[in-house]
Amino acid sequence: MTYFLIYNKTSGKRNSRRYVAQIRKVLKENGDKVYVLSTEYKGHAKVLCRKIADKYDDKAVVIIFGGDGTASEAAGGLVNSNTPMMLIPCGSGNDFAKKIYGKSFTVDKVLLMFGFGNSNPQYNVSRIDTITANEHVCLNVLSTGFDTQVETVAHKLLRKFSFLGKRAYDLAVLMCLPGKLKYDYRIKAYMNDKLVLDNDELSIILMALCNASYYGGGYCPAPEANMSDGILDLVYVDPVTIPRIAKLIGPYKQGKASVFKEIHKFEVTEIKLSSKEGKTLYNCDGENYLEDSVSISVNPQSLSLCIPT
Repeated sequence: MTYFLIYNKTSGKRNSRRYVAQIRKVLKENGDKVYVLSTEYKGHAKVLCRKIADKYDDKAVVIIFGGDGTASEAAGGLVNSNTPMMLIPCGSGNDFAKKIYGKSFTVDKVLLMFGFGNSNPQYNVSRIDTITANEHVCLNVLSTGFDTQVETVAHKLLRKFSFLGKRAYDLAVLMCLPGKLKYDYRIKAYMNDKLVLDNDELSIILMALCNASYYGGGYCPAPEANMSDGILDLVYVDPVTIPRIAKLIGPYKQGKASVFKEIHKFEVTEIKLSSKEGKTLYNCDGENYLEDSVSISVNPQSLSLCIPT
């Protein structure tokens, strides 16, 4: 097998090169062909992965060393191909990885799960869904409203203070609370061809459209999300006061907030969303987009993902 090891030199954890060297050694000892590539600019992982997929099809595996952003870029290059992706989570929040490896994973544990501790790598390849938002590919969670503001602030904090890790998201929540807490949208949501939500006057504090379960440094709006069922979990929260936010935020982070009347959940396959306040700001896997409106749909079984055996 041919393996391409792609790492992001600017991702949250600076020891990714150590993991690259460790896996490269194991694969070489196993008789595999190994190429090591580093991303040089934003969007480079997508370009590299598309070239690999076009040339090698299912005869290669791409191993990504990075966080949610690098994984999402790679998925954008590998989507609708037969080339599998393996994720070694070396980023700051690593929210997508929590769905695959469990919330309390460490990178060393992930390496052991894949057998990289004994020169005998083992994994299965599964097909999972992705999200299409206009022309963008989203791997994990698409969000809008307050949590998109939080993501924006958190990423600014991490660029300056990378040691904060996932704590940057909790700090960003506190920094954003004195600001805007109500967002107005027009929305149509469908489950297959059935219209399940139609509202031209939808007011929310936040909305998350989930392929996986975690985002924002460990918040869990959709604990039961299934990445291979061809369905997205739509969760939105009514506008609430700051004292009410204080009561909701803990259960929302723990995946236990669905019992609260302010929190609404739908299973959907397609959404059309636009802000009533101008252009629509939304976030895909940590990347912000500002567009007139956004058409969102599930792309079933569109990505090959390596899962530990």
